[in-house]
Amino acid sequence: ALRSSLGLAHLRRGTEDDRKTHALTHFEAGLQAAPDDVRLLTLHGETLLRAGRYKDSVAPLARAIELAPDLEQTRGLYARALRYTLQYDAAAEQMMFLLKKSPDNLLWQRSAIGALSQAGRKDEAEALFEQYVAKRGARLPETFPEALARMEEQLDTAPIPQARLDWAWSMRGDTSIDRATWERRARWGHMIDHLLFDWLECREERVEEAMAMLGELDTGERFFAPLLAAGRGVVVATAHVGPMYAGLMALELVGIPSRWLASAPSIARSSYAEALISTADQTEAQVAKACMRAINSGFVLCLAIDGAANPAAPRTTFEGQDVTYSGFAAHLAHRMGVPSVFYAPRWENGQVAYTLEMLPAANPGEEADAYAQRWQKAYFERLREHLAGPPENLRLSGGIWRHVTAADPSADSSA
Repeated sequence: ALRSSLGLAHLRRGTEDDRKTHALTHFEAGLQAAPDDVRLLTLHGETLLRAGRYKDSVAPLARAIELAPDLEQTRGLYARALRYTLQYDAAAEQMMFLLKKSPDNLLWQRSAIGALSQAGRKDEAEALFEQYVAKRGARLPETFPEALARMEEQLDTAPIPQARLDWAWSMRGDTSIDRATWERRARWGHMIDHLLFDWLECREERVEEAMAMLGELDTGERFFAPLLAAGRGVVVATAHVGPMYAGLMALELVGIPSRWLASAPSIARSSYAEALISTADQTEAQVAKACMRAINSGFVLCLAIDGAANPAAPRTTFEGQDVTYSGFAAHLAHRMGVPSVFYAPRWENGQVAYTLEMLPAANPGEEADAYAQRWQKAYFERLREHLAGPPENLRLSGGIWRHVTAADPSADSSA
């Protein structure tokens, strides 16, 4: 128990050394004394997985579910370890086991679809996807206005961790707003984005009802036209903020050729499916190649660079929190010599609008790493400006929000 506690303390502190070295040392020492401690086995396996030591993570997680087969989260971690050691069939079997045990768990459903697809079991994946969409669709009201009204009645139920609200509140630009009003608007922004996603995926025949929320689209068209005129693509960097899912609808409506990196499985049959580059059922190398093909084909390539399917995704510090950050977009823009853009969807008078700003171009002869650092600084400056804005534009889930922890009261000198 002591070793578990010490290891968890390092994980909570969250520096790279804490996560990749110190916590593991305690879990390993604990397992020497108690090799069949399921909690220690799970913690050890998960920490190895998140440290990118995929092969090493398999054995402790396998042993944990052998000892405690009903532990769903542990089995989910084991499935991820199998996936990242390229054991796709075995990963799919573990996900199907979970789904059989908890058929209504939407996370397991979506993960199982990706696992089946990656294992080459496309027919099963498609059948499961249709069930998944039907189940979610059955929960939606008949019309989008009805869905919106129901959502607004349920704002207090938005499952947003308090630490995320506190962190976002600390970054607000309008210090005159009262917390209750601010929080209600933040909850609205969180829930509307998820509703838009459900509507887009489950109500394809009535998607135009949601499209009524899209604002004036000519701005985006005018912005991208000269950038695409050269026949090469554009790297568009965004984050998990604002009405993320509205971007797909907007670019499709305007007819801008686009590809979006997304965790949705590639077998999705919706109208936007061909615009997706899926991270759910492809390796990182396959995803990178697909991105380069998109740029060479003259597409706008959209990447939420604060999100990653990989459990060992790199992180950086932003506004006092550990956030996932991928340097892939910056390096891609440098390598391929194409322009890059910061993009953030936001609400303006009840309709979706967009912030579009150029990110730095590489200087002649500039080294990739130097450019990537300059680019990262500019990206986070623009993201910080966005987060200081109206609370409905926060989103508060995924990406930068995923690893937010409560502020350490001991760090406050006034405490």
